[in-house]
Amino acid sequence: MHPDLVLQLVLLTLGALSIVVILVMVGGLELLALALMAAGTFFVTHVSIRIGPVLLADLMFIGASVPIVLLALVRPSVRSRAPYWPMLTVLTVLVLGGLLGTFTARYPDASLSALARFALASIVMLLLFTLWQPTSTQTRWLMVAYVAGAVVSAALGFVIRGPAASGNRWIGLALHPNQLGATSYLSAGIVLGLLFTTRSRLQRMVLAAIAVGLFFAVIGTSSRGGLLAFATVVFCFCIALRQWHVLIGAAVVSTVGLMTLGNPFVRTDIAQANQERLERLRSTWAALGDSPFTGAGFENARFSHSLYLDAWQSAGLLGIVFIVGFVAIIGRTFLIAYQRKLPLTAGLASAYVGQLVASAFSPALWDRYLWMVVALLIAQLHHETVGVDQGVVSGSSGIRVEQLARS
Repeated sequence: MHPDLVLQLVLLTLGALSIVVILVMVGGLELLALALMAAGTFFVTHVSIRIGPVLLADLMFIGASVPIVLLALVRPSVRSRAPYWPMLTVLTVLVLGGLLGTFTARYPDASLSALARFALASIVMLLLFTLWQPTSTQTRWLMVAYVAGAVVSAALGFVIRGPAASGNRWIGLALHPNQLGATSYLSAGIVLGLLFTTRSRLQRMVLAAIAVGLFFAVIGTSSRGGLLAFATVVFCFCIALRQWHVLIGAAVVSTVGLMTLGNPFVRTDIAQANQERLERLRSTWAALGDSPFTGAGFENARFSHSLYLDAWQSAGLLGIVFIVGFVAIIGRTFLIAYQRKLPLTAGLASAYVGQLVASAFSPALWDRYLWMVVALLIAQLHHETVGVDQGVVSGSSGIRVEQLARS
């Protein structure tokens, strides 16, 4: 290794250790865990930034796991871990289905490798939240970090684009335009929730501008599924909080955006993309006939470009159980947000309803930014429902302010 590179690595390590020592001295393990989780959440949407074979976000989460585990060992928890178990259960069902399908897979090693990546992206992330049990303030900071990371990637998407053959689609700090579209519409749901839980006029104006910018980023990716998902996010949020004027404003902004940046349904590679997807769907349906009950493992779990078909084809009947359970959990969460008019939960739940719609045309399952939103949704639902049950409501506008004490 070159001496200059060794020196840079040593200095970088010393700098990181210095920051860790300062954080521990100032705020203890709680502050260190929050700082590392927030950093990981910021970079989780930047799937193109790696240090060697490892994503930068993953390094942050690995670092955060140390203080989180130590905190779980040295202090008794007064917050319930029960909210995370239903989602962990349905994810475990899918993993078990994948393991069963591996026995009939053509290449078992490839199936196990893909299954391990899925478990690391989903189950491990939720387990990290289960151990940490972030407070409402910490959860809100993570939401802000997630949105900030998505905004940076979306802003760079104006400059960093895909190949000309595919229409110079915006790509930002993602690996594919569809990933940038996904992080944009997921962040839009969070932004809407934050917009209705802040009293500062300046902050509300900034958040509104961010929501518009994220919509323009989705248009720039020319992702048809992304545009449909974004519309679903806004529509569901407005339904949950009965904000009809926001729905009208969104329709106006959408019209202006489409007129300004062009129609994402018109691309130079649209015919080829449609043909490839049809062929993949036919192949997946044919493969389902070979092992409809046990599945064929995770070897080709992203082949059909449809999460629902891929889950069935990979995990068989247990894959169907996962789909039903997963949709039911998200649907129940949205229903609670609708009934109680919970802004942040409504934003996060609407974001994932949009993701469920997009999943009909997308194989996204391994990307950690998807499961970060699920973890935030579960944490925020618990905070807001506890706050409402305790009667913690502030202001004539109906904005709920949770005042849970940190243990």
